[in-house]
Amino acid sequence: MEIEMNIPRVTDCGLWGWRPSFLKIFNTPNMYLVLFSISSFAISTTLGMNQVLIPTLQQLFNLNSKQIGLILISNDLSGLVVAFIFGHFASKGKMRWLLFGVIINLIANLLQSGTQLFVKLPEPSNNVTTSIMGTKEETLALCTPGGGDDISINLSVVDSMFYAVQNNKLFWILFLAGILQGIGSPQAICGLTYLDEVMTKKKLGPSVAVNNVINLLGFSVSFVFGAYLLTQYVTLGTPPDGVTLGSGQWVGAWWMGYLAPGILLALSGIPLILFPTQMPAAKAVLQEKIDSGEASQQEKDSELNRSFKELIKDLLPTVKRLMKNKALLFLLAGEALNNIFLSSMPYDTKLLSDLFKISYSETGMFIGILRTVGTVVGLALGGLYMGKFNPSGKTCVLFAAVTQFVTLAGPFMSLYHCNTDIVAGITVPYPTNPSLEWNKGSRNLTDMCNGICSCSTDFYEPVCDLENMITYFSPCHAGCSSYNESSGIYQNCQCSQADLVPGACPAEDSCSTKKWTVFIVQQLLGVIIFISQYPAVNVAYLRVVPEIDRSATQGMKQFFTRGFGFLLGPIIFGAIIDNYCVVWRGGGSCWLYDLHDLIVTFTVSQLGFRIAGAICMFIAWRLYPARAAYTYIKVDETAKL
Repeated sequence: MEIEMNIPRVTDCGLWGWRPSFLKIFNTPNMYLVLFSISSFAISTTLGMNQVLIPTLQQLFNLNSKQIGLILISNDLSGLVVAFIFGHFASKGKMRWLLFGVIINLIANLLQSGTQLFVKLPEPSNNVTTSIMGTKEETLALCTPGGGDDISINLSVVDSMFYAVQNNKLFWILFLAGILQGIGSPQAICGLTYLDEVMTKKKLGPSVAVNNVINLLGFSVSFVFGAYLLTQYVTLGTPPDGVTLGSGQWVGAWWMGYLAPGILLALSGIPLILFPTQMPAAKAVLQEKIDSGEASQQEKDSELNRSFKELIKDLLPTVKRLMKNKALLFLLAGEALNNIFLSSMPYDTKLLSDLFKISYSETGMFIGILRTVGTVVGLALGGLYMGKFNPSGKTCVLFAAVTQFVTLAGPFMSLYHCNTDIVAGITVPYPTNPSLEWNKGSRNLTDMCNGICSCSTDFYEPVCDLENMITYFSPCHAGCSSYNESSGIYQNCQCSQADLVPGACPAEDSCSTKKWTVFIVQQLLGVIIFISQYPAVNVAYLRVVPEIDRSATQGMKQFFTRGFGFLLGPIIFGAIIDNYCVVWRGGGSCWLYDLHDLIVTFTVSQLGFRIAGAICMFIAWRLYPARAAYTYIKVDETAKL
């Protein structure tokens, strides 16, 4: 039986009474998919920027891991509160809610990038009377008996962390921006359900895969783009004299990491409001669903014609229907547990930089390139699987569970890392005190060879004894009293018989091989396999509930994955990282970690959440109906709208 739209609907592109005929050529599912995917890309790029910029912002604003965790979870915190409510009410007027989400995300972008306008950059000082290497930091880093701690503290605020005096204000601005990003969640909730309404069953899987490719590509591109921005000076102009990429006063153009995606979001997201409530293609799609028993004409009319009062009245019944769906609940639990694992990824840049002794920008570039390739290949394979086999919702869940188990080996690769630094006073006793019985409780940067030097931990300027491969926290902590500018070495060091060179001791020759082995296996192969499940999981969510509940299901998905996934994850992994800090910087951030114990605990925690998530997916597969033939009337015969 061919359906008729019982209630007349606007099906032409435009706004209010303005619906020109030339817009008809854009009124297609493919054009909607393009604009929605690009806007999703812009938002995911912004969220991904947090991952690559967080190490820089942590040092820039002198934030501890708990504050960083709050910034990372801020969008999930607000999204947790509003996601299901937005999902329920967005079943009607999806395009208006989608535009609301775009605008709120644009405001968040402006807040994040606009933070730079409130910051006064420091002016390099030329009135240094005692200069060994041309900067106050390096002068202070030498052993200066009786130098006094007050001087070091004052200089650290002015030179090493000139943003620190403003870190509280700017932290709250970044936190507020994250809150707004969570409130803007209707962009994701409405966008996918509208796509389900206009794409045929055969095209839906590949279309979801395309959207996932472009969406997740934003996270990967953010690593590459963000790493590049950190190599550009904050003003996008020539840095002041004496300020170089490796100096303490260097600030990368981090704010562009939020402004550029905001511009792209405005260009692609705002035009979405021009799409009609029902696209002409929706009629054929609804007919297909009715023929397969997945929807009914009465159900569709009820969805489109519910008043606001009726939507409020149906809120609790909707919750009850969804909570009785056991397959859905285990799907949600599995994804939430996997998202706890995924929430550890913002710390990858920091940990891998320390494990393989490379800079944040280089690590971000490596991760970004590999994740970009892995995301594209993984989602292409996932979309190919969906398009070729057109699997049922039940089969989609099984596919997701199997891929998750296959990727369990990924976290183990982090254990195959370079040898950690041998740091005097941290991992070994000072050479001048070899009789000390060494254990972790003996850690102390102060020893009899540098006790009169008044050394500060506000600056981390490692120097290396190449003969013994021992790193010292700074020239001051090595007891060095002079610097030979022509040879670039520190001399007269009381803690070492050798002259010292700037920088931590170099990695062993095998480190490069280990680095690429871990990066390729963990970041490329792991991403390809893990990401390939995304199209299948999204289709499984759309098929496990009746059509009238699909927007609400997307809202509940946001609620569970944010509340029990991305909200808890940064707190858990941030606490793990802080627990293994060995040398704290005054104010909050950490200079040195017990890397060996940290990576073991970190890896075991990741594996635990991954295994639990995969088990939940298998249970969801067992409970999933063999044929997703739900309709609203079948689910609740007593509900009348």
